[in-house]
Amino acid sequence: MRKILSVLKGLLLFIVAFILTMISYLLLSYIQRIVLVPDDFLLWTFNFPVIILIIIVELFVITILFYFFHKSFREYFQANFSNKDFVRKHQKLVIGSFIGGSIFLLYTTVTSITVVTPDKVIDHSFLRPLGREYTYDDVVKIDTEVKSEKSIIPLYSEGDFIYIIELSSGKRVYLNDVGETNDYEHPFFTIEEIDRKLVNRGIPKASSMENFELATKDLDKVYTDGIRRILENTDSVE
Repeated sequence: MRKILSVLKGLLLFIVAFILTMISYLLLSYIQRIVLVPDDFLLWTFNFPVIILIIIVELFVITILFYFFHKSFREYFQANFSNKDFVRKHQKLVIGSFIGGSIFLLYTTVTSITVVTPDKVIDHSFLRPLGREYTYDDVVKIDTEVKSEKSIIPLYSEGDFIYIIELSSGKRVYLNDVGETNDYEHPFFTIEEIDRKLVNRGIPKASSMENFELATKDLDKVYTDGIRRILENTDSVE
């Protein structure tokens, strides 16, 4: 019975951690939207590796919850990973490092976005929180495809649609890692609008229909039709 209760408690903590992570994610998106995104944006994206940072935060939240509210986990953690003497002796250093690391992680996550407007791309980063502006003419290449297999870095699954623009600085922006679009349409349709503008400027585009069928497994036809139009759009229209 105790084992069942322990498992149920662990499951509940996972659910609570997930909810807290989602709330934090929404709050983070709201801060980014208010502080860094102009009113005329088409879409804004999370810069890689922000998704990895979000996963780290979620794992951190789960660890903290289990440590304080799950006795078996706390005992295991203390027996294998905790050094009480070190923590007690360097308490200020530990607390300061935790607070400093949290602030650093929050700042890095908030500032790691790229915004696309009707006529420019604004790349925000750790070193350039106010952003570096590029015109559409500063886009030097487009890469788009449907993934044929899973990948951990970047984090994608089989059948995921990928759309990357490369800027003159060498920065690659994954437009499919969308935080928000301006009219709450599905991101594919906003990317299609941006794609038409870029292709009509004669920007080189590498596109492949090779794995298109994989995208049709989990998406409705209205969305896969949008992906198809993007993948097949390689000629400028005067």
